Amino acid sequence: MFSACNRTVKNYLELITTEGYRNYDARGMDLMLKVGGKTVRLDPSPKVYQNLSLSGREKEYSRQCKLFNRTDIMIISHFHNDHFGAEFLEGLQEGKELYAIYPDSFERSNRALPLSLLKRQNSRMEILKSACLSTVEVRQYASLRFNGLSMEFKPFKHSCYKGYDLDTVLTAHLIDDATDLFFTSDVSGPEYDEVADWIIEKDPKFLVIDGPYNNIGSVLGGKSKPAKKAVRALEKSYENLKNIVTGTERLEKMLVCHHFMRSCPELKNDLTVIPDILKERAEATRFDRDTKNFMNARYDSIGRSIARLLDEIDDRGILCYLPSVVSDGRIRI
Repeated sequence: MFSACNRTVKNYLELITTEGYRNYDARGMDLMLKVGGKTVRLDPSPKVYQNLSLSGREKEYSRQCKLFNRTDIMIISHFHNDHFGAEFLEGLQEGKELYAIYPDSFERSNRALPLSLLKRQNSRMEILKSACLSTVEVRQYASLRFNGLSMEFKPFKHSCYKGYDLDTVLTAHLIDDATDLFFTSDVSGPEYDEVADWIIEKDPKFLVIDGPYNNIGSVLGGKSKPAKKAVRALEKSYENLKNIVTGTERLEKMLVCHHFMRSCPELKNDLTVIPDILKERAEATRFDRDTKNFMNARYDSIGRSIARLLDEIDDRGILCYLPSVVSDGRIRI
């Protein structure tokens, strides 16, 4: 089911600072797509600087500048701090033509930030707009074409098991003669039916998705109502992921990362351990008896859902990648 990837590939998806690969603390879905001589950067993450020494920061800055100087298109799914990095654009070579596509949600995404973080985000946006030859803000839907690469964008509600309004995230469907890839970030599974329905309608060959939010302990909080809501959301996420696997016809490969990997370094290549991980985390949280019984029943149900999902993936012959099992950071597409 799980696969490493070949080292010599023409068209590939490269993991830059994605959780579960190389630097587990670098939160985000920071990826690079090389296809048909074009390079697309997805969700560049400033979190790559996290916990680096001064010399480490200098090396990383140099690496990122080189990557961006090879980039043609940058796609930002949303403006949260682990998906929106623009600092490295200051190192672009003069005359470099870079295009950026992002959702029309900058102000809404940042409205709750403290002043210090808001200033940092505003600075990033200024860098982005000044560095890029052209920028496209997507409000409801957009279809674009770049040198033979067809791109389709549509925003959906950001997943949040805590129940907060985190605004929207932009999904991207990228197609050329040899590639058919669907990218979506922070949909957690997906949690919401409309995201699963859109993926099934697009029926891609390669799906990149942040799977169900397995770090459920961080949103339980010990209170009955939000805890039950969070577990129901997790169960819905696994159900929708299974629906995508069974509802698509052409899906061949799937990279599951980000929220799925959060605080789960033990997910090397075995998804069957997830129900046990979830139960251990629930048992470590104090609930009243009614909630405890609910948790046990739901986690048993989630375990059965995961088993069905794995069976469907095997039956379809879909190659499923976790970042931690991608040996050289590249997946052929």
